[in-house]
Amino acid sequence: MGARTQAQHATQELRDLSDDLTRLARAYVGTGDRKYRELYHQALGVLQGSQPRPANPTGRIYWDYVLAPDPARLPRTGSVQSREDAIRALGATAEELALLHTATQRASDVAAIEVQAFTFFDGLYPDETGKPTRRGAPDPEQAQRLLHNRAYNEAKLAIATPLDQLDQLLPARLEAELSQHQSRSADLSRVLMGLGGALALVLLAGFAVIHVQMTSPLARLASLSQSMARGNIAVRAPSEAGGEVGLLARSLNQLLDQVHANVTELKLQSAEIGRLKTAISTAQHAVEVAETSARQMEHELQTANEFKAKLLGLASHNLKAPLAEIETLSEMVLEDVRDQPQAAGQLDRIRNAARTMHALVVDMLELAARDMGQVSLDRTSVNAVTLLRDVLDQLTPQARQKQQTISHFHEGDCTVTADIRRLRQIFDQLIGNAIKFSPRGKPISIVLEGNEERVRFSVVDEGPGLTEHDRERLFGYFQRLSARPTAGEPSTGLGLALCKQLVELHGGRIGVETAGAGTGAKFWVELPKVPAPLN
Repeated sequence: MGARTQAQHATQELRDLSDDLTRLARAYVGTGDRKYRELYHQALGVLQGSQPRPANPTGRIYWDYVLAPDPARLPRTGSVQSREDAIRALGATAEELALLHTATQRASDVAAIEVQAFTFFDGLYPDETGKPTRRGAPDPEQAQRLLHNRAYNEAKLAIATPLDQLDQLLPARLEAELSQHQSRSADLSRVLMGLGGALALVLLAGFAVIHVQMTSPLARLASLSQSMARGNIAVRAPSEAGGEVGLLARSLNQLLDQVHANVTELKLQSAEIGRLKTAISTAQHAVEVAETSARQMEHELQTANEFKAKLLGLASHNLKAPLAEIETLSEMVLEDVRDQPQAAGQLDRIRNAARTMHALVVDMLELAARDMGQVSLDRTSVNAVTLLRDVLDQLTPQARQKQQTISHFHEGDCTVTADIRRLRQIFDQLIGNAIKFSPRGKPISIVLEGNEERVRFSVVDEGPGLTEHDRERLFGYFQRLSARPTAGEPSTGLGLALCKQLVELHGGRIGVETAGAGTGAKFWVELPKVPAPLN
């Protein structure tokens, strides 16, 4: 009987140890406290048979005592003998050993998941040999998911199946042994009744004592085992008897207490799982509603943007031709009324207004094409030096009107793969701005530099410079900066924004350097020799 009780204790010990590993693993991943990791590996050593199995005479979880503030209550150290060897020494059957081996292997599989969670939490990942020595970014969220997902919980539940089968085998074996005891007692009674007289009375008296002290408690234990097999764990065995029968009854009661506690905890966990499922379902529904709303808003916004771009392009295109005609006609009439100062002044204002509106319409058409994805680049090999000279030939007369001198310098191979028309726009915009915002008589310097990877174009002026506030808004749409054209030239507030877009379409960068207001400015553009395909 004592051997069977010890075997039953071994199965419960495996249940407790698996729960210990789960609690310690979740505690470490949840708090990061290294003491839980150290205790986990001690418990893992017990599972694998490399650490002594601690004695646990009270039925409490061993590692709870380790963490308790009163170390004096720590149970004594047990044996390093493996659990299977211990049960084999107690006379366990092959079927019982097979069930115990299956449960131990499943507990080891669960422990492998827990160890993997530690690697995510610590940022240690497998190298070429499979050892977790390669460092990376810690991922505590993944570690938590590994220890709380469905696969982990199912693996935990799988441990109990062979242990439950093992626990069901033990009562059956107890009943068989009790039956043997009863049969032997009956045989002994018949032999004693054959004796005569006083010896018969003495033997009958002895049999009565044996029946009261052994057979009757064993019968009650057999009845209790049958009740347990039917799922009744609220019953308790009478523990008043002495000897091995009393020890068996008390051990059985401790086992029932532990089973009852585990069942209660499982019910609480099941209720918590139900609550979490409801919360997750509610959250998923809210996410689906939010995603649907976001998709609808995104569709509406895309439709509005497309309509805006089409409307802007249509309006700008219809305005472009009339404004160009107004500008041309005003110039023709202005030549005829040069001798009439008042009329000439009015026509000059009309011409300047038409020029300003025409430039704005052209820029707006460029913006509309960019927003609608209709900008394409006809890339070819361009000598930037030759293109720059061509642009300067067109802009030099404007500089001469303001008594400005433009010097230019080039160095290295300045051949670049680009759209020549768009590159001309970039040069024209930056040089034109330098002429427009530089005071009369101030010089302007232009530099072209090329190497194996890029071409750098820069324009330096001695104009009003830029404030910190100007630099924050420099490349935005319709921005009015602190500096103003020095000869009343028109400015749409779109030129630098379009220039930036064209540079970025070529895979390049644009920027400005200035020491502040009144110090001039240096605008620069860097273009790769061979840019990536247009996205």
